[in-house]
Amino acid sequence: MKRDLLDEAYRKLKGSVFMDKTLPYIRYEIAKFENEKFETKLNRLLEAINDEKKWGLLECEILDSIKAYTFPKKICSEKTERCEPIVISNVCSDSVCVEKYNNFIDLSIEGHILSVLWILLVGYKIDKNLPDNCFGKRLCDKLIFSEGRVSESPSLFKPYYRQYVTWRNQGLISADNVVNQENQSVIITMLDLNRYYYNIDYTDSKFKRVTNVGDNSSDEIIKINNLMYKIMQRYSEILGIKNRIILPIGFLPSNILSNSYLIDFDDKANKCKNTVYYGRYVDDMILVSRVEPHDKLKSKITKNGVSEVSSYILKKLETFGLIECKDKETISLSEYDGLDIQKDKIRFFYVDKSGYDTIIKKIEKDIAQNTSEFNYLPEDSNSMTKEDILQFERVDTVNKLRSLNGVSIDKYVLSKAIGKNVMMAPFVEKETVDSFVNSIDQLLDYKEILNNYTQWEGVLNYYIINRKWVKVIDFTAKVVSALSELDEESSKIGEYSYLNNRGIYSVGDTLVKYYIACLTRSMAIVWGKNIQEILEKISLLLMKLESYSVFENELSIRSINKLRRYYCNSRMVNSNLLPISLEECMNAFELNDNAEKEICFYEIDEYFNSDCYQKYLKKNKKYKPYISSPFEILYTSIIKSIKENKIDLLDDNYWVDYMCKKYVENFNKSDQLYLKKYIEGKRIDSEGNIIINEKNEENNVKNGKYRIAVANVRMQESDFQDILSGKKRNISKRCNEISKIVNEAIRYSSDVLVFPEAYIPITFLPVIQKKAALHNMIVIGGIEHIRNGDYVYNLTVTLLPIVNSDMRYIVPFFHPKVYYSPEEESMIKKYKCIPIEGKGHTLFRWKNLSFVTFCCYELTSLEERCKFKREADIVFGVEWNKDTKYFSNIIEALSRDRCCFCAQSNMSEYGDSRIVQPTKNEIMNIARVKGGINGTVIIDEIDVAGLRKHIKSPSKNGGFKPLPAGY
Repeated sequence: MKRDLLDEAYRKLKGSVFMDKTLPYIRYEIAKFENEKFETKLNRLLEAINDEKKWGLLECEILDSIKAYTFPKKICSEKTERCEPIVISNVCSDSVCVEKYNNFIDLSIEGHILSVLWILLVGYKIDKNLPDNCFGKRLCDKLIFSEGRVSESPSLFKPYYRQYVTWRNQGLISADNVVNQENQSVIITMLDLNRYYYNIDYTDSKFKRVTNVGDNSSDEIIKINNLMYKIMQRYSEILGIKNRIILPIGFLPSNILSNSYLIDFDDKANKCKNTVYYGRYVDDMILVSRVEPHDKLKSKITKNGVSEVSSYILKKLETFGLIECKDKETISLSEYDGLDIQKDKIRFFYVDKSGYDTIIKKIEKDIAQNTSEFNYLPEDSNSMTKEDILQFERVDTVNKLRSLNGVSIDKYVLSKAIGKNVMMAPFVEKETVDSFVNSIDQLLDYKEILNNYTQWEGVLNYYIINRKWVKVIDFTAKVVSALSELDEESSKIGEYSYLNNRGIYSVGDTLVKYYIACLTRSMAIVWGKNIQEILEKISLLLMKLESYSVFENELSIRSINKLRRYYCNSRMVNSNLLPISLEECMNAFELNDNAEKEICFYEIDEYFNSDCYQKYLKKNKKYKPYISSPFEILYTSIIKSIKENKIDLLDDNYWVDYMCKKYVENFNKSDQLYLKKYIEGKRIDSEGNIIINEKNEENNVKNGKYRIAVANVRMQESDFQDILSGKKRNISKRCNEISKIVNEAIRYSSDVLVFPEAYIPITFLPVIQKKAALHNMIVIGGIEHIRNGDYVYNLTVTLLPIVNSDMRYIVPFFHPKVYYSPEEESMIKKYKCIPIEGKGHTLFRWKNLSFVTFCCYELTSLEERCKFKREADIVFGVEWNKDTKYFSNIIEALSRDRCCFCAQSNMSEYGDSRIVQPTKNEIMNIARVKGGINGTVIIDEIDVAGLRKHIKSPSKNGGFKPLPAGY
C-alpha cells in the first residue's frame, strides 16, 4: 500500500470530525497526534500495513486502546419530579442525576485512520450497493471515481441535514400526491428503533457477507477488514455484551454497517403491497401506504375511533412479515432478534381522500417555516432570546394558563440561538450581547448545562469573541459545580448495569474530557498575558473535580497551552470564527501568552494593526480538514493587500487566475481546471478592462428575464468622517438593515441586488456572501471607505455566484474607484490621506446576462460610459450622490445611447434609486423610489430577451425606442 492513500484517509478523518459537535474529543486527539512525532506515526502505520509482524503489534495496541466514553442522554433534577398539583418555577434543584446514558467508542487515532482506510477500500462498495431509500450517513457520491482514484476532498459523508430533509420531504410529497392527485386515502407511518446500535448483532457470518463486495482479496484489505470486526468485538466485550457484536457510536464504519444491516428489511418494506414510499434514516423509518377503498377504514374509524388506524397498519405490517407484535408492549422487526420499535415514538397519520388534507399541509408548513430560517440572515439581533428557547408543555388551548403542564429548554432552538448569535456577534450592540449572555446565565442551570453539553463550545465561542473573559471563568465554574452535584450511579442498574465495567469512563470523566476539548479549541484563537491568567484560574477550577481525576494530567495549564498550539498547528480551530483565512491569521499573529495586549484572531482591526509576519503554517498543509472557498481566498487577499498598503490592487483577470491556482491547493494539486470550467477572465485592452465569464451550463434563466432588486437606504455624512478620523463606530443598525434588504431580495427570488456606494461594511461581506451563494444571487454594492495608514480605498464589490449540483460558491470582485468626486477627494486630503484609484472596468457575463458597474462619479466620464458599449445588457450605478438631476439625465441618456437597461442605487435622502429601460417616458422607469427613514428595496423584472430581439430586428411593437444612430 502507498503512503498517498494513508494520507487521504487521515485527511478525511480530520474533515469528518472537524465541525461535528458530538466528537470534540476526537478533534482533541487528532490535534495531539499531528503535533507529536506525526510523520513517524504515519510511517509506522504504513510499515505495519505492509509487514505481517509489525501489523500484529499494531493491532494489539489499537485493540488495547479501546475504551468507552459515557455521555448523558437525559439529565433530570432529583428533587423536582412531577407532582400534583403541578408547580412551574424558574428555580430548579441543584441535585441532578443521569436518567439515560449513551456510549461512544474511545479509540486511538491510528485505529480511526484505519477505519477511514477501510471505508476507502471496502466501505464505499457497501454504500454503493445500498438502495436509494436508505438516507442516513451516506458517503459522498464522488468519494471514489470509476478508475479507483480517491477524491482529494476532505469530505467523507454527505451533509446529514440534506439527507434528512430529502428523506422526510419525499415521504410528505408522496402522501400529498396520493390524496390530491390519485384521490385515495393514505397512512403515514413513522417508526423508531430502540437503541439501534446497541441491539444490532453483527455475527461473523453476517459481517463477512456484508463486506464480501468486489475484489477484497489483497492481504492489506483482509487485515484491515478483520481489524474492523475485532474492534467491534472488543468494544462489545467492554460494554459487557457476550452474545452479540454491536456497533460502536463514534466509529465511522458503523455509519455504513448500520445502513447495510437492515438492507433486507428495506427491500421488503419497499415492495410491500400499497407502499407508496418507504425511506429509512439510520433507525427512523417512514412508510407511506395507500388505503384500499374496500378496506372501509373510514367507517371503522367513525364507529370505533382512531385506534382502528393503529390496528389496521400494524396488522398489515405483520402480515407482510415486517414486524412481530410479541405482546401489548413489544413490537419487533421480523427476523431481527433484539430490534424493538419504540412504542411511544410510533406515529400514524391517516388522511382520508374525502376529508381535508390539512394534516399534511400543516406539517409541510411548519417544516417550511423552520427551514426558512436558514435561508435568511438574522434581521433582528434580539430575535433569539430566552423566551424563544423555552418551550411549554400544554394540555389545553394556548389562552389558558392552567393548560401549562411544564416548561423546558428546546435544544434545537437553543442550538440555533447560539449559532446565530455567534455569527452576528461582531455586528450587534453591546446591550444585545449583554442580553444574550444574561439569557445563557438564566437558562443553563445545572440540569440544562449537562443536558446541553454539545453547546458548550458554542457558548465559549460567544463569550470569547465578545471578550467576556469573566464569563468564561464563570461558565467553567458552573460546569464544575454541575458535575460535582451529579448523581450518575443510581441509574446504573438494569439495562445500564454494564456501565460499572472496567474500561468504561464515567459520565463525569467523559464530560471533563469533553469540556477541556471544547475549551482548548475555543481559546486557541486568543493569546496574551490576560488570557494566560484566565486559563490558570480555569485550570485550578477543573482540578477541584477530585471525583473525576482520570484526565487530571490534561487539566494543567501546561497541557492546556500545549493543546491550544496544537489546534492551530493542525488547522483544527473553528475557521468560521475567523474574518480571514487561518493561514493569514497565523502569519500575522504570534502565539504568545507573554504579550501585554490580547491577540485575537477574530478581530480584523487587530490584523490590520499587526506588524508581525511569519510563515507559520506551511507544515502539514496538505492535511487541511476543510476546503478554502473562492470567497475566502479572494477576500483574504484583498484584506492582505490593503494591510500592506498596496496602491495597485491588480485587475480581475489576475484574481481569477490567482483564485484558481489557490483553490486547487485544497486538493494538493497544481491543475487549475477545477474552477476554470466554471469561470474565466480575459483582458481586452491595455487600459485594464476585463471580461469575466461565468460559464456554468447549469445556470440558466427562463425566458431571458431577470429580477433586479435596488436598495433604498440612508447613511450619515459623519460615517465617512469617522472612518477617516479612525473613530470606532457602531455598525449594528447598518448590518440589521442590510440583512432585511438581502432577505427581501431573497423572498422575491431576485437575480441581482444592488446597494449604493460606500454602504456595506467590509467585515459583513462574509455573512452576506453565504446567503448570496445559497440563493444564486449576485450582490453589487459599495464597500464603506477603508483607511489603512495614509491610504483610503473606495471599493465596489461584485459577489458573483458559481452554483451547481456539487457546489455553491461566491467569487468576490473588488473594483477600486477610478474617479473620486472633487468633494470626496477634498475630504480625504483634509485628513492627509491619499485616495487609491483604480484603472479599468469589468464586464461580467452570468446566466447569459452581461453587465457592467460604475461607482458614482465614474458615470460623469464620457469615456467610462462608453466602455463595453453594445455588450452590456444592463449598467449598474452604485451612488452616494446629491446631484440627482444630473445623474438622472446621465442614466436616462445612457439607457438610450447604449440601448440597455440601467439600475442605480442611491442614498434614500437624495433618492432616484430606480430601474430604467430604453422606452418612451411614460414607461421608461420600471421602478423608482426616494426617501424614507427605513431601509427598503424595490424589485422588478427586466426583459433582456425582448430587448435583444429588438436590437437584432428593431420593431415598434416591442415598446422599445429606435436604436441610436450608428448603433
